[in-house]
Amino acid sequence: MISGQELVAWGWISGINRIKFLGLMLRAQAQIGGFDGLLLPGDHAKGMRAYQESPVLQGLVVSFFETLDANGQHKPIGAVCHGVLLAARSISTRTGRSVLHGRKTTALTWALERSAWNLTRWWARFWDPLYYRTYSESAGDPVGHWSVEAEVKRALAYDIDFCDVPPGSPQHWRKTSGLVRDRLNDPRAAWVVQDGRYMSARWPGDVCTFAQTYLQLLQ
Repeated sequence: MISGQELVAWGWISGINRIKFLGLMLRAQAQIGGFDGLLLPGDHAKGMRAYQESPVLQGLVVSFFETLDANGQHKPIGAVCHGVLLAARSISTRTGRSVLHGRKTTALTWALERSAWNLTRWWARFWDPLYYRTYSESAGDPVGHWSVEAEVKRALAYDIDFCDVPPGSPQHWRKTSGLVRDRLNDPRAAWVVQDGRYMSARWPGDVCTFAQTYLQLLQ
């Protein structure tokens, strides 16, 4: 729907699938001027690769980060879980670096990703042990090298710009155990990071607080 390529009968044939015709008319249209903000949701598993790797989406993310108003601010941008990875992969044509380079962010942490992976590969989907991992390591890669946290960190200016819940902070277990989720009237389990008009969260357990904070940015 983004490129229009799969909206034509020959969309699966390499080469001629670039001839889109009706696909160009029916595909999704996204231009920054028509929107008040950008929200990048997350998900997992191999089906997310088209979302993460789309040059169209990456270019749109860059446009939102680099189009500034009279006050030098971009429109509100929110990203959660694997949505942060899409932002991390969006490379500015001006700097040659990720739009997140020099910013503070969080994303799905390796601790949470590993816990969910272990749960699915040993119990929930034991017949498909790599189901939860969108990208998995090759021979010679350290475990977790292609986790969301590790890849996002490689796009940042400094590792410390990846913000996780500090040890000893209030409600630390509730925020990091992966067993508790926030609620509209109970944000204790949430962890949301805001850097200017960009904000991020880790996983579905943060999304009530994430949504409320993003709404405040839009307003």
